[in-house]
Amino acid sequence: MTRPARAGQRLVLRDESRHIGIGVTYARREMTRDPARTLRLVDEVVQHSVARFVEVLGIATDGLAQSVSDHYGATPQEYFMEASRLIGVRLRSIGADALVVGSDRPPGIDQPH
Repeated sequence: MTRPARAGQRLVLRDESRHIGIGVTYARREMTRDPARTLRLVDEVVQHSVARFVEVLGIATDGLAQSVSDHYGATPQEYFMEASRLIGVRLRSIGADALVVGSDRPPGIDQPH
């Protein structure tokens, strides 16, 4: 990756971190207002997102594994596991511990083959 591309990637990551922070803050506040409704909605979003992520992982594993590894410094499976772990961290931080199962994997996330 070239120097400008790395700098751009850092800016994207910083911006995405802000979005995550805003979402976590909002979800945490909603958990205090209506926990059952918030858990249901968060679970729907997680399940939908996991399904899309598994699709992308399949594409990356089938033909783009080397590009993913070169770009992110991890295999598609390692990237998936880290993303799964981070989802669990975010769920715990909003008080949605009930949605976290096993080793930091929310429902529906199994280690890819």
